[in-house]
Amino acid sequence: MTDDPYLHELEVEVDADIRMNAAGTPGEDELGSPDEWLLDPVEVEVEAVGAGGLEIVQTLLGALAAAFPDDLRPWPYGKLATGRAVERLLAEGRLAGLLDPTGRISPSAHDGLAELLAQDGA
Repeated sequence: MTDDPYLHELEVEVDADIRMNAAGTPGEDELGSPDEWLLDPVEVEVEAVGAGGLEIVQTLLGALAAAFPDDLRPWPYGKLATGRAVERLLAEGRLAGLLDPTGRISPSAHDGLAELLAQDGA
């Protein structure tokens, strides 16, 4: 466990991915083409494959957070859980007005999405 909030979020996401894999949850390659998705999230995914992998990711996350403090937020929820939550909100009509013209979730929608995911224990 770490005191660094970004490392903590990384640990949470990795643990969730491990649990999903163990449970036989479909992988991202089984979710269809991005052209078929209902939204287009803007995200950065980093996989450090060198000897200093975790340290490199920590440094990168810290630098990004410092450079864009008002524009980035940790997202401890996996892609599958997030996609299912978006589908649920969309089906319930709760995303009306929260998608930008390109189909991306607007910044104001993320708080509600995070709240739903936290309630679901994602």
